Amino acid sequence: ARVEAPPAWREDLPLTSVLAAARQRGRPVLILLVDDAWQRCATLARWRRAGAPSSATLDRFERVLYRADSREGAHVAERFHVVARPTALVIDGSARELGRRGPPLAAGRLLAEIEGVEDGTTAERAFEEQLAAAPSDVPLQLRAARLWAERGALARAAPLLEAAIAADPDDRQGWASRARLLRGDLLLLRGVGDATAALAELAGLRQRFPRAVASRHATYPLARALQRLGRAQEARAQLDAWAGTAVEHHQAARLVLEEAGGAAAWALVHARRALALEPRRPAYWATLAAVQRLAADGVGARVSEARAFALAGCAAVEP
Repeated sequence: ARVEAPPAWREDLPLTSVLAAARQRGRPVLILLVDDAWQRCATLARWRRAGAPSSATLDRFERVLYRADSREGAHVAERFHVVARPTALVIDGSARELGRRGPPLAAGRLLAEIEGVEDGTTAERAFEEQLAAAPSDVPLQLRAARLWAERGALARAAPLLEAAIAADPDDRQGWASRARLLRGDLLLLRGVGDATAALAELAGLRQRFPRAVASRHATYPLARALQRLGRAQEARAQLDAWAGTAVEHHQAARLVLEEAGGAAAWALVHARRALALEPRRPAYWATLAAVQRLAADGVGARVSEARAFALAGCAAVEP
């Protein structure tokens, strides 16, 4: 058995056919992009429990769901530069992006974003207007830089980050460290894919501002950069020394999934430590299942995945 999507959600269709239908019917397209079957189920289950999105709102859209592990899903993620999932995208029939909402993808926030798009008040336009009205508002610059970087508009994000660093060179407000973290992670590592430059930026951040909150958050992207540069043992050593909370152990375990890092036995240790600290987090059970598959433990993976689906409120695990 499988958990069905809401009515009229279609899955993994060629984007060209979705756009053609949108143009023919004169409607925009709502795309939901998820990592895998488990995230699909968990996201839709949260929306059902919230009693939304309402069919009245969604019926104004062509709706399609893509899994990033499918060929079409990978194409959509690359085309629209989706770096975090689940993400909801609204586009028109010519594939022009009108707006998006990334994780955490709560139903109410998605509906608000959809209504905003229909009113013409997209998140991008709102940021542009706010920046024009307050060009020296550094926290606003940082939020806008993140938005541009996540959309692949790196040339728009870079000067905002430079301005934030210049406004707080000693990091007394925490702006410089946050800007350097965004530059190392979103621009250099996930944006242009330059692991060498990302490593230099993130290591420099930790050396320059060792007590900053952003320096601690820099550890995981720094480990990803090391992994990409073939320095896997150093990457794992960084995460071993860093991980203390459930969230950090979970991130450490995901390194081998996100960066094809092997070392399944090492990742299992961190996945189980995350669950020992927070045993009712379905995402942690799903990660454990993925790592168990990597370790060729099919039986354990099925048990862990069933637990993830149950905690997420899904009726059954999809095949």
